[in-house]
Amino acid sequence: VDGYVFMAGTDGWFYAAELAALDEAARVGKFSDTVSEIYDMAFNYKDKTLYVLGNDTVIYAMDLITGKLTPVFTVILDGATGSYSIANKLAIDDDGVFYVGGYGSTSYAKVYKFTAPEASSEEDPELGEKVYGFGFETDEVEEEAIRD
Repeated sequence: VDGYVFMAGTDGWFYAAELAALDEAARVGKFSDTVSEIYDMAFNYKDKTLYVLGNDTVIYAMDLITGKLTPVFTVILDGATGSYSIANKLAIDDDGVFYVGGYGSTSYAKVYKFTAPEASSEEDPELGEKVYGFGFETDEVEEEAIRD
């Protein structure tokens, strides 16, 4: 993000460092007071927000100065059961479209795409549009476009 790398440490803290000086990372804020583990992070260039996917299936907006997490919406992977229902991958394209992947094997993993609800909305997004995975078509998304 603008020449900086943001990281989630196993100690429950966010860190930031200049890309050219990763060994000089500084603490930004503590996330473990909000969520116990961070699965993934992605920057949305459309709304200039760093989003964080927690192990509680919530996507948070992260304040880049304080590290404070604000819940934005909950991820529910429709049709997935058991451990496959846990979202653990997050990507956002240049148009602000979110891509979320769940646990799975090479024959079961799925990627869902959605647009985040407006900030004033209290509704969670619909995640029914699967774009890659076992047993369905790719919905006009090139395989290269969904790789991390």
